[in-house]
Amino acid sequence: MVVALLDNGLATLKKFFREATRIRLEPANSSMKPIFAKNVTVQGTVVGLVRRFGQ
Repeated sequence: MVVALLDNGLATLKKFFREATRIRLEPANSSMKPIFAKNVTVQGTVVGLVRRFGQ
């Protein structure tokens, strides 16, 4: 999972796949569609997740 900055200035959290002529940003939610782009800037990667338990 990466934080990707798109050409339109928006940031998104997606799975990153480099394809032959483009980059595919795949959402974790299967009901959402992937984003295809020629250029993205990776701002960072997800290294962990913190959740509250019992609330």
